[in-house]
Amino acid sequence: MDHVDGLAGADSMRLDAPSRILYVVTGGKDVPLDYSFLVAIDLKTNKKVSELRIESNHVEAFALETSSSRLFVNITDKHEVAVVDRNAMKEVTRWLIGSQADNSPMAYDEPHHRLLIVCRKPGSLLVMDSDTGNVVAQLPAVERSDDIAFDAEKGRIYVPGGEGFTAVFQQKSADQYQLLAKVKTEPGAKTCLLVPSLARFYVAVSPGETKAPAKVLIYRVQE
Repeated sequence: MDHVDGLAGADSMRLDAPSRILYVVTGGKDVPLDYSFLVAIDLKTNKKVSELRIESNHVEAFALETSSSRLFVNITDKHEVAVVDRNAMKEVTRWLIGSQADNSPMAYDEPHHRLLIVCRKPGSLLVMDSDTGNVVAQLPAVERSDDIAFDAEKGRIYVPGGEGFTAVFQQKSADQYQLLAKVKTEPGAKTCLLVPSLARFYVAVSPGETKAPAKVLIYRVQE
C-alpha cells in the first residue's frame, strides 16, 4: 500500500481529474504551525510532486478552475482569497473579501466566473467575481457552516449551519441571489453532500460540537 508523508494537518482537498493531481491543504494552527502548504499529489504515482508554502496559519477551502490552471484559496485569518497558478505552484495575487468575517467553505460557479464563499462570524454568503476579485453580492446566511453545495443546473446554493438550519439560496443571475428558505436540520449539522441525480441532499451531524449521536439527515430536493 502506498502512502504520502508530510501531510500533517491535512484538511481541504480537490481533485484535478484530467491530470489526476490531488491538491491538499496541510499545516496551519491545528498542527500547530504558523504557515500552511498547498500540496500536489500525482495519483498516477502516488507521489508528492510539488507544494506551495502559504504564509497563513488558517487556510480553508479552495476551488479549481477547469478551463485554466487557476486555483482559488480562502486565506481565512487574513480575510483574503489567494489566486494560485497550480501548474507553476505559484501565488499570482490576493483579493480582499471586504469583510472581517471568516471566509471558509467555497464553491465555484465556473460558467458565470463567480466564487461562492461562505463566511462565519457572522454567517453570510459572499459572491466574488473570479476575474476581478470584486465582491458582487453578500447575503446573511447561517452560523458555524463547514460546507457549501452548488447545483449549477438549478442555480441553487445550499449552506448547512451548525446552529441547526440550512440556508437555501437561488441564483437569479451572476450578480443576483435570493434566500429561498432556512430549512430546519439539527445542531451540529454543518457538512453536506448534494446528489442532483437523486434529488437528495445529505447533511452530516457531528457529535463533537453538540454531544448528540452522529447521524446523516436526508432531504428530498424540491424543484
